[in-house]
Amino acid sequence: MHAIRWTAGLLALTLALAAGPGAAAEPSAGQPGVWKPQSLDFDYMGFTDHYTCDGLHDRMRVVLRELGARKDMNVMSYGCSSDSTRRALREDRFPAAKLDFAALFPQDAAPAPDAAGDATAGAWKSVNLVGSGKLDPEECELIEQVVREVLPHFAVRKVEQPQSCVPHQSTRTYALRLEVFAPVTAAAP
Repeated sequence: MHAIRWTAGLLALTLALAAGPGAAAEPSAGQPGVWKPQSLDFDYMGFTDHYTCDGLHDRMRVVLRELGARKDMNVMSYGCSSDSTRRALREDRFPAAKLDFAALFPQDAAPAPDAAGDATAGAWKSVNLVGSGKLDPEECELIEQVVREVLPHFAVRKVEQPQSCVPHQSTRTYALRLEVFAPVTAAAP
């Protein structure tokens, strides 16, 4: 009896090692998805954090990229100082950005009929918008506004926003984890 359990355990371990370290995390083959064009005027309103127009532009591109927006997205900042030299260096009180992008939705849950949407395979992907190369934990006002205004334009679920943002206070542990329906990327050979 012990020999059978030992052999079965050894076989399971051998199969797990042969599959490689990332085998359990491999994305599924995907399910049908449809790209839906989205357009949003994002007027940033924050008490603590302020951005240059170029800074807000860059942050919104990061958010859209992390949420799986199609690569042909367009982010255009406005409401900024007109001097292009100062635009990159001077914080504006209320910078804004026009976001034009396409978001992927599961075909069976796509919003209102739009026959023009392109089809592609998608799968649910875990995302944390806070971290290295993404948003900073101290940008909680921007993160909360993204939750209210940007996330409704994507197919998301299991949104975890563990604490409230308090203006004028450092919140180093702030995070935003969620699952987003995103394109299935081909595995590298």
